Amino acid sequence: MNLTSHILLVECDANLNMVVADYLRSKSYTVDTAQDGQEAWELIPKRHYDIVLSNITMPHMNGYELLKLIRSSFINLPVVFLSEKQDKDSIIRAYELGCDDYIFKPFSIDILTYKIEAILRRSQHNDA
Repeated sequence: MNLTSHILLVECDANLNMVVADYLRSKSYTVDTAQDGQEAWELIPKRHYDIVLSNITMPHMNGYELLKLIRSSFINLPVVFLSEKQDKDSIIRAYELGCDDYIFKPFSIDILTYKIEAILRRSQHNDA
Protein backbone atom coordinates (compact mmCIF):
# COMPACT_ATOMS: atom_id res chain seq x y z
CA MET A 1 0.00 0.00 0.00
CA ASN A 2 2.75 2.46 0.85
CA LEU A 3 4.75 2.02 -2.36
CA THR A 4 3.50 5.33 -3.71
CA SER A 5 3.04 7.21 -0.44
CA HIS A 6 5.11 10.37 -0.31
CA ILE A 7 6.05 11.70 3.15
CA LEU A 8 7.52 15.05 4.11
CA LEU A 9 9.50 14.80 7.35
CA VAL A 10 10.15 18.17 9.03
CA GLU A 11 12.67 17.84 11.85
CA CYS A 12 15.49 20.19 12.92
CA ASP A 13 17.42 17.45 14.74
CA ALA A 14 19.59 16.24 11.85
CA ASN A 15 20.25 12.83 13.41
CA LEU A 16 16.58 12.10 14.17
CA ASN A 17 15.64 13.39 10.71
CA MET A 18 18.09 10.98 9.07
CA VAL A 19 17.16 7.95 11.23
CA VAL A 20 13.39 8.35 10.74
CA ALA A 21 13.72 9.09 7.01
CA ASP A 22 15.98 6.07 6.45
CA TYR A 23 13.61 3.80 8.38
CA LEU A 24 10.56 5.00 6.44
CA ARG A 25 12.42 4.55 3.16
CA SER A 26 13.22 0.98 4.23
CA LYS A 27 9.44 0.51 4.50
CA SER A 28 9.08 1.61 0.84
CA TYR A 29 7.92 5.17 1.47
CA THR A 30 9.23 8.04 -0.59
CA VAL A 31 10.54 10.58 1.93
CA ASP A 32 11.63 14.17 1.53
CA THR A 33 13.11 16.00 4.50
CA ALA A 34 13.20 19.59 5.69
CA GLN A 35 15.04 21.11 8.65
CA ASP A 36 12.35 23.65 9.57
CA GLY A 37 8.88 24.89 8.68
CA GLN A 38 10.12 27.48 6.22
CA GLU A 39 12.03 24.88 4.21
CA ALA A 40 9.00 22.55 4.36
CA TRP A 41 6.64 25.28 3.15
CA GLU A 42 8.89 25.85 0.13
CA LEU A 43 8.57 22.13 -0.78
CA ILE A 44 4.84 21.55 -0.15
CA PRO A 45 3.40 23.55 -3.08
CA LYS A 46 5.93 21.99 -5.48
CA ARG A 47 5.29 18.32 -4.71
CA HIS A 48 2.40 16.04 -3.85
CA TYR A 49 2.68 14.75 -0.29
CA ASP A 50 0.39 12.16 1.25
CA ILE A 51 1.34 13.10 4.82
CA VAL A 52 3.55 15.56 6.70
CA LEU A 53 5.39 14.56 9.89
CA SER A 54 6.57 17.66 11.71
CA ASN A 55 8.28 18.77 14.87
CA ILE A 56 6.78 21.83 16.57
CA THR A 57 9.85 23.55 18.02
CA MET A 58 12.01 24.58 15.06
CA PRO A 59 13.90 27.68 13.90
CA HIS A 60 12.62 30.09 11.21
CA MET A 61 9.04 28.74 11.23
CA ASN A 62 7.65 26.48 13.94
CA GLY A 63 5.28 23.59 13.40
CA TYR A 64 2.20 25.55 14.45
CA GLU A 65 2.93 28.23 11.83
CA LEU A 66 3.56 25.55 9.22
CA LEU A 67 0.29 23.83 10.08
CA LYS A 68 -1.63 27.11 9.72
CA LEU A 69 -0.19 27.56 6.22
CA ILE A 70 -0.93 23.96 5.26
CA ARG A 71 -4.54 24.25 6.45
CA SER A 72 -4.98 27.53 4.52
CA SER A 73 -4.03 25.93 1.18
CA PHE A 74 -3.98 22.12 1.53
CA ILE A 75 -6.91 21.44 3.85
CA ASN A 76 -6.90 17.65 3.41
CA LEU A 77 -3.14 17.05 3.74
CA PRO A 78 -2.66 14.98 6.90
CA VAL A 79 -0.22 16.45 9.44
CA VAL A 80 1.21 14.53 12.39
CA PHE A 81 3.26 16.31 15.03
CA LEU A 82 6.29 14.56 16.54
CA SER A 83 7.00 16.65 19.60
CA GLU A 84 8.76 16.78 22.94
CA LYS A 85 5.97 19.09 24.14
CA GLN A 86 3.74 17.00 26.38
CA ASP A 87 1.77 19.73 28.13
CA LYS A 88 -1.98 19.91 27.64
CA ASP A 89 -1.95 23.42 26.16
CA SER A 90 0.52 22.50 23.40
CA ILE A 91 -1.46 19.40 22.47
CA ILE A 92 -4.79 21.25 22.46
CA ARG A 93 -3.33 24.03 20.33
CA ALA A 94 -2.06 21.48 17.81
CA TYR A 95 -5.46 19.84 17.46
CA GLU A 96 -7.27 23.19 17.35
CA LEU A 97 -5.04 24.21 14.44
CA GLY A 98 -5.94 20.99 12.65
CA CYS A 99 -3.29 18.34 13.22
CA ASP A 100 -4.33 14.75 12.57
CA ASP A 101 -2.27 13.14 15.33
CA TYR A 102 0.29 14.06 17.98
CA ILE A 103 3.12 11.74 18.97
CA PHE A 104 5.38 12.34 21.96
CA LYS A 105 9.16 12.16 21.65
CA PRO A 106 10.80 9.83 22.23
CA PHE A 107 8.54 7.58 20.19
CA SER A 108 8.52 4.04 18.88
CA ILE A 109 9.30 4.03 15.16
CA ASP A 110 7.04 0.98 14.78
CA ILE A 111 4.08 2.78 16.35
CA LEU A 112 4.78 5.81 14.14
CA THR A 113 4.64 3.53 11.09
CA TYR A 114 1.28 2.06 12.14
CA LYS A 115 -0.13 5.54 12.74
CA ILE A 116 1.07 6.66 9.30
CA GLU A 117 -0.59 3.61 7.72
CA ALA A 118 -3.87 4.28 9.54
CA ILE A 119 -3.96 7.94 8.52
CA LEU A 120 -3.06 7.10 4.91
CA ARG A 121 -5.82 4.47 4.75
CA ARG A 122 -8.37 7.04 5.91
CA SER A 123 -7.12 9.83 3.66
CA GLN A 124 -6.91 7.59 0.58
CA HIS A 125 -10.40 6.26 1.33
CA ASN A 126 -11.71 9.83 1.59
CA ASP A 127 -10.08 10.75 -1.73
CA ALA A 128 -11.77 7.83 -3.51
